[in-house]
Amino acid sequence: MCEPAPGCYRVFLADATGHGVQASLRTIVLKSEYDRLKDLHETPSRLLAELNERLVKSFRPQEMSSTVCCFDVDLRPPHAPVLRYANGVNPDLLRVSLRGIEAIYCDGPMLGLPSWTPPTLLEIPLAAGDTLVACSDGACEQLGPSREPFDLKAAVERAAHAAGDPQALLDAVWRDLETFRRDVPRADDVTLLAVHIRPR
Repeated sequence: MCEPAPGCYRVFLADATGHGVQASLRTIVLKSEYDRLKDLHETPSRLLAELNERLVKSFRPQEMSSTVCCFDVDLRPPHAPVLRYANGVNPDLLRVSLRGIEAIYCDGPMLGLPSWTPPTLLEIPLAAGDTLVACSDGACEQLGPSREPFDLKAAVERAAHAAGDPQALLDAVWRDLETFRRDVPRADDVTLLAVHIRPR
């Protein structure tokens, strides 16, 4: 997480395609390029547009393809708090609020593609007490013993009582995932993160 402007907090989650050493090296490159740009653009969609431009210029077609999710939680008046969100084939962003669990999805292309068009920027009002949960596809695509995929939204709903404590919520979801998969090996790496908007 970074703070591109005072009171505005930016989250970036990218998952390079593939596995093993090559995917790890791609992730390092993505992180390095993102760090150069993270404070330079007003919105997540503009940031992703320049990030993709750099990747396409520097690497062979699809060599750096990755799913991506980038969002800002803007706490600055007068419209705060507000979510600004851009996405590229990453799983739904989940919002835990007094109204329950809401899946938020914004369509957009993977990074690293030459024929890339900037993703739509989604802007949604938030409320104090809301918690946002993001994940890589390793969580949503994990299979259980009966070959059914893990239901992340249901797991977050079961853990919603801990929504005011992001770490407790993530711990509960992780335990749920581990119980669900039993002896089935993890098929992919798993990233889970949560952002909570504390009441003033």
